Amino acid sequence: MKTFIRILQFTKSYRAIMILSVIASIIYVLLNSMSIWLIGTMLANVMGGNSLSIVNPTTLNEHLNFFIQNLIGRGQQIDQLKMLCILLTIIFISKNILFYTSNLIMSYVQNNVITDIRVLLFKHISKLSLSFFNNTKTSELSSILIRDISGMRVAFSQSLQKLIVEPISIASFLILLFIIDVRFSILVIIIIPISGFFSYQIGQSIRRKSKRNSIQSAGILNIIKEALSNIKIIKIFNLEDSENKKFKTENKKYFNLIFKKSILSNLLTPINETIGLSVGILLIWFGGISVLENQTMQSDDFIKFILLLFAMLQPIRKLSNVNVVFQNGIAAAERVFSILDNDDKIVQRKNPIHIGDFNSSIKFKEVDFKYAGNENMILDNINLEIKKGQTIAIVGKSGAGKTTLSDLIPRFYDPYSGNIFIDNYDVKDYSLKSLRSLIGIVTQNIILFNDSIKNNIAYGSKNANDEELENALISANLYDLVSNLESGINTIIGENGIKLSGGEKQRLSIARALVKNPQILILDEATASLDSESEKKVHDAIDNVIKDRTVIVIAHRLSTIINADKIIVMDKGRIVEQGNHLELINLDGIYKKLYELQYS
Repeated sequence: MKTFIRILQFTKSYRAIMILSVIASIIYVLLNSMSIWLIGTMLANVMGGNSLSIVNPTTLNEHLNFFIQNLIGRGQQIDQLKMLCILLTIIFISKNILFYTSNLIMSYVQNNVITDIRVLLFKHISKLSLSFFNNTKTSELSSILIRDISGMRVAFSQSLQKLIVEPISIASFLILLFIIDVRFSILVIIIIPISGFFSYQIGQSIRRKSKRNSIQSAGILNIIKEALSNIKIIKIFNLEDSENKKFKTENKKYFNLIFKKSILSNLLTPINETIGLSVGILLIWFGGISVLENQTMQSDDFIKFILLLFAMLQPIRKLSNVNVVFQNGIAAAERVFSILDNDDKIVQRKNPIHIGDFNSSIKFKEVDFKYAGNENMILDNINLEIKKGQTIAIVGKSGAGKTTLSDLIPRFYDPYSGNIFIDNYDVKDYSLKSLRSLIGIVTQNIILFNDSIKNNIAYGSKNANDEELENALISANLYDLVSNLESGINTIIGENGIKLSGGEKQRLSIARALVKNPQILILDEATASLDSESEKKVHDAIDNVIKDRTVIVIAHRLSTIINADKIIVMDKGRIVEQGNHLELINLDGIYKKLYELQYS
């Protein structure tokens, strides 16, 4: 129930039109109840040959019949039949207009609410720290953003309207039943708690199974993503059959979960029909005795009672079936809210400082860092100063903490302890947006979008003009390549730049950094895994990029950082050596061993 109440909180801005929908629903229910009463009157009195003749009504039942008598008139039966048909026509047209209006309003509200939730969820995810993404599969997030939110939309588009209309319908029919006969109406009430009990129990089981379905669906999505992303590896190792088998196994598990849920959901209607029919038969029997033998009940009241009883079974059945769909939506909503409730964010202080320029230095002071859920320190007591305009290289074995150190500067993560200062202010004092606007990053694993070269280069710099884009292409040694393409700078490069070579992707990433024009540039293994020709072109591009900037270069290939102003050597999360190339060679330590290993 808490989850549903939380969803309803998203409807606050739509309350006014929701009230209109509820009013339309109430009038619809009243007209629907009236139409059934009129049909009962037609069958029992007009068609049965017993004209209504009430002069001084005393009970509620008689008052209602007196009202109907005045509506249809006291003339001939054929005249009364004509008036009944006219009234029924007007009522059915009116109630269906109201029903359509109410549904349309609720559909507008429901779809807006789901859209608001999806936008809010995406916004929230984009603001979570990298630690969250390190521990969460992208396929699971995709499943929640698409499948679970779609599940919420389907569930609540079908259920919210019925949750308003059907209880009002049941209450309206019950009131009319009590007006006709209190004794039999008490027996009718038994249907509601029994039906509600079965509906609740089955609904709870369906919710649990829906959660497992969503998790299994995310697992299937992950298999698809990995298989399609690594199709070349699958083919070279002849593992198509193995991947097909794995996919089939996971789908079989998904089928079993879905089928078990279907067994339960399809069970509810027969149970409710059986309960309703059993009570209906009892009432027909005892009601018939009351009319035929005891004469304690009028025949027209008996007909209306039976009509209203079976009319009431329909909203009860709908409400039970709605619960099945509703529980699916609640299960989906719980997964959505589990992400919304995740507060693994880089927190920005109130009234942060806006930094427009980098003026003096970056300082690490006694910085320690470890990833969430990991007891081992990745960085241990880091003390380092990077002055403006310097080119600093960071080297060391894989896992030494080189990339992690650079990730702390734009606050992708925050230190476990210690402080990082830019221009003598803690980076936590700056607004995230202004801090990151100073920094550009070129990594080994280039991230490109299935868009044009132009939009990829201008990503994050939407105000860049054509001249700036052209200069970036020239500096990145890409101008000739792009000029020879049929669509030029508007060429679509495919998913993650699949239509480009490794070196071309790298240079495109460098061009993107150039357009951003960052004052601090981080090059993380920017030339790794490239052939000699591509590496030279990338190096030439990098030489153009690093002019008049503060540059942090992370590299395994020591040939790329020999001319750095300062080289930082890391081992097991600690800075063990620092100096320029000649100083470190003369130190005869780890750096010299790494250098000799590469050049031996």
